Amino acid sequence: MSTDFAGLNLIVHVRGKNPRRIGLSGVTTVGTNPDNTLCLKENGISSRHFVIAAAGDGYTLMPADDTASVVVNGGRISAPTPVGAGDVIEAGDVRFLVEDQHGAAKGRSFKKARFLLFSAGEMYIIDVGERATIGRGAGNHVTLSDNLISRRHCIIYRKDESF
Repeated sequence: MSTDFAGLNLIVHVRGKNPRRIGLSGVTTVGTNPDNTLCLKENGISSRHFVIAAAGDGYTLMPADDTASVVVNGGRISAPTPVGAGDVIEAGDVRFLVEDQHGAAKGRSFKKARFLLFSAGEMYIIDVGERATIGRGAGNHVTLSDNLISRRHCIIYRKDESF
């Protein structure tokens, strides 16, 4: 059995720290215990917080115990839940973004896209249908209070079937 099932990574973001990327294998465990695949000594993370395991062509995320709070795409889960590229996982003070290791595969078209933006130690998840704007000024889809960012700093838009 191969350990590179779906070619997915987890981008791990802890507020105020640089994000890091880890590749998922057959079974990835997350918690404070050093025995975990990913050991995180952060607030709200238990010794064995959750497990991501290969399942068929993808992955399933499972809270490790009844006390482990795990949120996927804004909803708390208590049972095994499929996860894939673009999903956001929250556990304690940590946010994870599941990403495809190879980015957008050639020839693949998208109607929507999810972008990850890091600014001043914060992580922003931007879901884009047709277009999204980022800047300091009001009226942007994402407003950043950073003097290095202009009022309308950038526009992400869909052109044909890509972004």
